[in-house]
Amino acid sequence: MIYNEEVVEKTKEEIFKIIAKARLPSSACIALDGDKVGTKFGEFYRKTASEEATDLSTNLKSFMLALCDLNTKIGSSFGDVVKFEVAGGDNILIKYSLKEIDGEILAKKIANLFERTIGIKMSYGLGKTAFLAHCRLRQTKSEVN
Repeated sequence: MIYNEEVVEKTKEEIFKIIAKARLPSSACIALDGDKVGTKFGEFYRKTASEEATDLSTNLKSFMLALCDLNTKIGSSFGDVVKFEVAGGDNILIKYSLKEIDGEILAKKIANLFERTIGIKMSYGLGKTAFLAHCRLRQTKSEVN
């Protein structure tokens, strides 16, 4: 899969629009994690397909750069509404305004951006705390695997 900057930019704009509608505190969290990313790397290594592994790594970096760019844009305008608490590799934790943002829609948009950029599905869990979101993510991932 080749990184498509146009698709990524469009999806980032959609995510920004969701966040732009929000303004109030009272938060919840979304935990997201790519499905079987490590397994995919392992497959490439077993086949000595270093080019594919490099492409996957590059796409992961492109995805994280897109999220960092989005986080900067959000932080300057909507830092009180949504915040990327953790973003690294294929793991993301987002704290958001429960009253103003539909966490399910936001999570689906980010998972969609991940799949479009990386070519691998992403699971997520929502909860009132980071711990609960992470627990729901683990539950979802156990159902996927």
